Amino acid sequence: MTLYVNLDVKQGTWRPGHPLINDPVYGLNDLPNEDKYQILTEFTEFLSIKMKELLVRRIKIQYRSGSWVPLSDSYQRFKESRGLSPNIWEATSYLVNSITTYKSGSQYVVGIPPHLRYPDGGPNVLLVAKSMEFGTRNMPARPLFGPVVRFMRRHVRRYWELFLSERGDYDSLQL
Repeated sequence: MTLYVNLDVKQGTWRPGHPLINDPVYGLNDLPNEDKYQILTEFTEFLSIKMKELLVRRIKIQYRSGSWVPLSDSYQRFKESRGLSPNIWEATSYLVNSITTYKSGSQYVVGIPPHLRYPDGGPNVLLVAKSMEFGTRNMPARPLFGPVVRFMRRHVRRYWELFLSERGDYDSLQL
């Protein structure tokens, strides 16, 4: 199992711009398909960047999606004795800085590269992130990626309007 999110321009489980591109509110219906595809590609890239920013921000501010279970007292003491961050999802900033976005075919991928390891032979970063997201038999789940995806899906229209606004097309594309 991997820990990433695919945002697809052409096909796939989540094509975030498709329901919006044909919405008459935005006046894009009459654009040639090539122009629509270009806008969808730009929007998908925009969303992937916003998703990465939101993931990092939620770790930094300790936004507790679904009220994360606090760290155990023994683990808090361990982190303190090693000079590590007391935050959930963060001991050093290595995992947070490993969250990336890249394009693969028609998809933009947001996640942690699968073969990345902590420095000095430490564990696989993706394995640590999966353990945090889904829990282990010794550690409760503290979901981050799932709640961020659900939040962005619920607010995709807001992101669409922000995208159009930042792109400079918002007024000209509305009817």
